Amino acid sequence: MKAFLLIVIILLNIGCKPIKEAQIIEGDLCYEWIKLGNFYGQPDSLLTNFYIWKDSIGYEGMMKEDSLSAYYLKLLEDNDLLVCPYVYIITDKRRRVLLYMNSAEYESLNHFTYKELIANHQKVRIVAKVHSLVDNMFVCKKLISVDVIDGVTRPGRSKFKIEDYR
Repeated sequence: MKAFLLIVIILLNIGCKPIKEAQIIEGDLCYEWIKLGNFYGQPDSLLTNFYIWKDSIGYEGMMKEDSLSAYYLKLLEDNDLLVCPYVYIITDKRRRVLLYMNSAEYESLNHFTYKELIANHQKVRIVAKVHSLVDNMFVCKKLISVDVIDGVTRPGRSKFKIEDYR
């Protein structure tokens, strides 16, 4: 009987996922030249084609073709983020992360433009309460602050230059 209880306790400990604590992330809004976050803002036909492809070969088939993309898309689908708005942030530690949020929070960030921020020598500072999905992907639980401050708005990555690869 004691062995049975011990096995049950071990299985419960293994099977229970730890509750991830919310954390605070701070960083500057950055602009990517190519956005590959999800299907937000894309034509409905693109999402429909994804579902048709997924239904025809399944995630296992997708993993054989492109394991990283399939893992990423499954993670988004499992967390209801396939059509959720997102932004890129560069943290104080110079990490580029994706921050998914609801539409209302996104609207408070959507009106900033890269050209205006550059012209005015400003950047957008974001502080948010988040839950981590993976190392560089977070879901915003609450935007704590969005402030325009003096500074340089940097692109997430520099533009592609052929000269860099010669």
